[in-house]
Amino acid sequence: MTSSDLASQILSSLLSSTPYIPPPIPSYIQTLVLSRPPPFPPLPSLVATTRARILASDLTLPSTFDPAWTSTASIPPTALLPTSKAATLQKDVTAQVLDVCDLAAGAWDEVQRLESAARGETRRGREIIRVAVGPDADSGNDSGSTGEPQRQGNSTHRLTLQDPCGTTFYALEVVRVPQKIGVGTTKIGEKIVFRAGTKVARGVVMMVPETTVFLGGRVEAWDKTWMAARLDRAKGELSARAAGS
Repeated sequence: MTSSDLASQILSSLLSSTPYIPPPIPSYIQTLVLSRPPPFPPLPSLVATTRARILASDLTLPSTFDPAWTSTASIPPTALLPTSKAATLQKDVTAQVLDVCDLAAGAWDEVQRLESAARGETRRGREIIRVAVGPDADSGNDSGSTGEPQRQGNSTHRLTLQDPCGTTFYALEVVRVPQKIGVGTTKIGEKIVFRAGTKVARGVVMMVPETTVFLGGRVEAWDKTWMAARLDRAKGELSARAAGS
């Protein structure tokens, strides 16, 4: 079997096994195949590796994703007009997370969550849950297994997102979404799909469980930079308050 044939098999299996996955161009998969000396691992292993690489990639890279998909998976500019009171997405839109903000949390809350996340911990009530960190930690398979970070009770989140064309927009959690979402748990670069039928109000996407699909993943460099900057900012707010009290 040639590398081209194997790349075609991987792409076919990937698209059939992972709904909503951003489709890479064939040459991207072929490059991954050629980077591994034979004998090749079993097909499921190659598919899993490809899926993880895709979810860890910048959606705006033309060297990775199909340009035809890029245009169709991006949010229509008319939906983001601040003068539009209500709009509905007529197609699925894929995006990656650039920022996450808990609108109900204070600086002290944020510092605690970020420091817990840096230690690989999250809290459920008074119980500390240690989150596994490993090759499959960001694979995007939200199975609801033990160790899944839990939502904060009264949190409302606003996400800053970027579509494959590079357009930046906001999404607001108007109904609690049962996937991992929160400061310190939602990863920067994580991929999200807003299904056709998603509501948009004054340029802000409304996040509800029925139309929001979390694929997982992260862009590691972005996530580390964001985490450090966000923690510094929150600690700075606390210091400023302490100095002024």
